[in-house]
Amino acid sequence: TDDESVAADVSAAGTYALRVFVFGGGNTYLGEIRRSTGTGCGSTADCPTGTVCDGTCVDDRCMSDADCPGAHACLDAGPIPAARHCGLTCTNNTECRTSEACKWTLSGRGCAARGSGANGDRCSDFTQCGGQRTCVPWTGGYCARAGCSSNADCESGTYCVAEGGLNVCALSCVSTPCRDAEGYSCDFRPTLGGTSRFVCVP
Repeated sequence: TDDESVAADVSAAGTYALRVFVFGGGNTYLGEIRRSTGTGCGSTADCPTGTVCDGTCVDDRCMSDADCPGAHACLDAGPIPAARHCGLTCTNNTECRTSEACKWTLSGRGCAARGSGANGDRCSDFTQCGGQRTCVPWTGGYCARAGCSSNADCESGTYCVAEGGLNVCALSCVSTPCRDAEGYSCDFRPTLGGTSRFVCVP
């Protein structure tokens, strides 16, 4: 019931074949052959940004977790559904390349490109959001950590609230204005930390 994989260097010209010997005479197998070009690698850290290690450095774009190497997840990048990238699963920034941060995305935590957007800023995908923030699919995009379970998961000046079916570290609006012209308001909301706070939400 587990997944098996084999990597082979097929740089020499010729015809190659893969044969599966059925175990026990009655198992069903689903196979996938992925071809890639590039330099061999030992880990994603060996590869340039925009690629991940799958024996060689391959494009990191994906549609599901099945498109990504082991220990990677297909991360939602933001409001545009097609913008998904394989990211190494992580718990802190030190596990990622220097050009990446351990982002809190809608599909879990993973290494992804750093941006510069602050909490609550507009965005179209997580490459525009700084630190561990992703681009939450609220009006105009919203840079924030997603998938929090308590205020302890959030940065200073943000609080974990449930909004539109998503748990998001929303920006405090006590001293910071909201994007009122874009449909946001400063509302007093219960947080997942057991308190209520004024936060910027759509």
